[in-house]
Amino acid sequence: MNTILITLDACRFDHMSFANYSRDTCPNLTKTAEEMSLFMNNYAVISQSEPAIVSILTGTYPHTHGIQNLGKNKSVNVRMLQEILKEKNYKTACMSIEQNENDAIKKGFGEFNEIKWRIKSRLTREIKKIFNKKMEYGAAEIVTDNAMDWIRKNKKNNFFLYMHYMELHWPYNPPFPYNHIFDSDYKGNHHFNDLDNGKIKRGDNVFNNDLPEDERKHAIAHYDGAILYMDMHLNRFIKFLKKENLWENSIIIIVGDHGEHLGEHSIYYNHIASVYQPSLRVPLLIKIPKTNARKINALTESIDIMPTILEALNIPAESNIEGRSLMPLINAQSEKIREYAFAETGVSLFEQNKRWYFNGIGGKWKMITDGKYKLILIPHPENDIYELYNLEKDPNETKNLIDEEKEIEESLKQKLYSWLQKKQVEERQVFTEKEGEKVKERLRRLGYLD
Repeated sequence: MNTILITLDACRFDHMSFANYSRDTCPNLTKTAEEMSLFMNNYAVISQSEPAIVSILTGTYPHTHGIQNLGKNKSVNVRMLQEILKEKNYKTACMSIEQNENDAIKKGFGEFNEIKWRIKSRLTREIKKIFNKKMEYGAAEIVTDNAMDWIRKNKKNNFFLYMHYMELHWPYNPPFPYNHIFDSDYKGNHHFNDLDNGKIKRGDNVFNNDLPEDERKHAIAHYDGAILYMDMHLNRFIKFLKKENLWENSIIIIVGDHGEHLGEHSIYYNHIASVYQPSLRVPLLIKIPKTNARKINALTESIDIMPTILEALNIPAESNIEGRSLMPLINAQSEKIREYAFAETGVSLFEQNKRWYFNGIGGKWKMITDGKYKLILIPHPENDIYELYNLEKDPNETKNLIDEEKEIEESLKQKLYSWLQKKQVEERQVFTEKEGEKVKERLRRLGYLD
């Protein structure tokens, strides 16, 4: 049985059509969701791509697998899904436009963002432009084309294919007409993307955003247009799988690696320093052969994906996996698999972030939720700060109940402390001067550093 894992970078749940969003951002995926298990309360365990992806591929939290930040990652402390499947004679491949510099994710893939794929994509685009000079291309088209080519060559084997779509990561630049599809009359600036040709610092754009309100709304329209563009290529890929008779007999997982803030809690076009809902609540859709489509409201985490795949393939799970198989939910054998979900932030590198009180991973925020209530821990040198929200009554997390719900606060604190007492593996990164500059340049390109 084949497995295809697709991660959608910076994809927040509440901007998807199937979450009753005001815009029809993903009509195709909403239709496809009728053939899959759709998880309505899934959480990323960290609001940063690389550790989040490693968590998905290992079924473990960042403090267990050891990758707690972005950088020149050397190794992962636990075995990864692609390693296990490769040992079972699966063909394995990873395709994205960004993760080619990540040594941690690369581990175990037979093919990893091959240069030949990128060269072929560039040549194909140049040939197409000869016939249509106005045609624009986005990353989703490149990843989808490469994935289909790879499947054609490997479909006679059992395979594991991992695809990563970058469309929703800042800067939001979907190709025409998707860049203006939700506000076609907009004539203003795009400083949310171009930072006024370098006159605006990225950290100010994130934490001190004083752009006009119409431009802020246009940024959201760009983000939503990028979802629609990505949805079109996802649909093209799914149609391809059905044509190749691979849809029915393959495991298909589509998940956001983390979410994105679009102004909530005064955070704009970023995700890394937050454990609020926009950064953590992400879509998750799973199709397991010979199971019925369901809408599932149970609390889940993205680390539950890896043990689910192993159970569906009848492969014994690794002893250190912290995720829980979703098969009991998918098969309607249980209504709940976990009482709580946990998560943490990435590492904030912006001096403009006035709510980050320690350098490095010591400043990471933590959170626990039971689905109804959510407790946030913010490390502080004098007294740690806590926030408590009722997600059912206050889904936008606007009213802090920390002084009103003492019993709930104490209960969640004890559960969070128990989680934190597990061995914390601090990521130690030693860079040569050249490597350090490479990492900094990558951080700047991704918008995580001024």
